[in-house]
Amino acid sequence: MARRAVEAKNDSAAFTVLEAVAARPEEFGLPLARRLCGEMIAYLDTRQRYRWTHPIWLWGKREGLLMQLGDSERRNLFIALRNLPKIDYHAEEILAAFASSNTAAVIDLFGERLERQRQRARTSIDDRFEAVPFDFKRLREAMTGASALALPRAFEWYVQDPVLAEFKSARFISNLFPEPSAELIQLLTEYATSKEVQRQQFVIAIVTNYHGSPAVHVVLRELVAVLDIDDPLLRDVRIALGATGLMRGEFGHRDALLSQLSALELWLADPREPVRRFAEDLRKSLDNAIAAAQRSAEADIAMRRLEYGEPLSDPGPRGDGTNQ
Repeated sequence: MARRAVEAKNDSAAFTVLEAVAARPEEFGLPLARRLCGEMIAYLDTRQRYRWTHPIWLWGKREGLLMQLGDSERRNLFIALRNLPKIDYHAEEILAAFASSNTAAVIDLFGERLERQRQRARTSIDDRFEAVPFDFKRLREAMTGASALALPRAFEWYVQDPVLAEFKSARFISNLFPEPSAELIQLLTEYATSKEVQRQQFVIAIVTNYHGSPAVHVVLRELVAVLDIDDPLLRDVRIALGATGLMRGEFGHRDALLSQLSALELWLADPREPVRRFAEDLRKSLDNAIAAAQRSAEADIAMRRLEYGEPLSDPGPRGDGTNQ
């Protein structure tokens, strides 16, 4: 049936074979089950039809077939995963199963997906291909200790095409390690203090994705400490520190700026003069920006109250924590 399905280009039949093999591998025997699984995945990948990841995720993992695949079948599986338009939950579950035994292969898969996206961008073909997901769930749990392998790989992708990979490869690291470990912080610090511009730019791109989290401030302080006073990277550091993520309410922008100002305390107490100088300049800018954000929010509230005929008193908390 499997051979006939492929020869007749019968996608439905091929999918049925894959479902049966994944759900009941013992009925086929392991050698045949492995071969059929690899062949059906390879065929359905070329057809780009049917969600072949579903039976592999659901039954292949539960029945143990997934981890019993040989080199050839596993290669077909990773090729098909590389070609998926999007790494969805099912695909991520499959990759998570290989995270410990095939860590490098899982990481390299995303490099291959980035290369495919780069090639598609050159030909101006939009196939809605998403190389790196906007979020990881299962994979981040399975790859917790892989930062020493993931960071150098991601940097290679960045060097190959900084324009495309600036956000893609940097996002891969920040999404894979949303809570940066001490190991990752140390690795980023080594890149930051290397005095190699591309490594430093890559560090800034990664840290920006942490939206001003204090956990990565130490990396930026070490970077500022080795930069010249007129280095253009200082501007990018300020942008990274100003990345806030989601802001809520009329005073959300003001509150985000206040948070940035509070985080500068360690910078201002740093024994290194370049770090303190940078922090002093940024503090002055933040003071002005906070005042402007306060006025803007109060004006917006006043306009809305006028529009709805409400009293103009007590527009909201001031930047110093008091009411007007």
